[in-house]
Amino acid sequence: MPEYALYTTLRMFIAILAAFVFTLVYVRCGAFATKSKQAEKVLVLMLDILQSVPVSGYIPLTITFFISISLIQVVAAECAAIFAIFTSQAWGT
Repeated sequence: MPEYALYTTLRMFIAILAAFVFTLVYVRCGAFATKSKQAEKVLVLMLDILQSVPVSGYIPLTITFFISISLIQVVAAECAAIFAIFTSQAWGT
């Protein structure tokens, strides 16, 4: 049982790190978008579209995607779980 708790904690930290990197990149793009109307439209449109889909809507697609690119199904499921945690953190606001 402690091993599974460690895996869950590791998944959470990986997803937090990915959400943090995404935030830094998106803020940097947002700074660029203040100077460019075209970039502003693209960033706002992209974020609106991604936020309009609930996190549970991404799960079937991500599981299918990760299984198709991974030879090991356990790794694919772990990646899909990390992505689901990431999207719930990134789109939380």
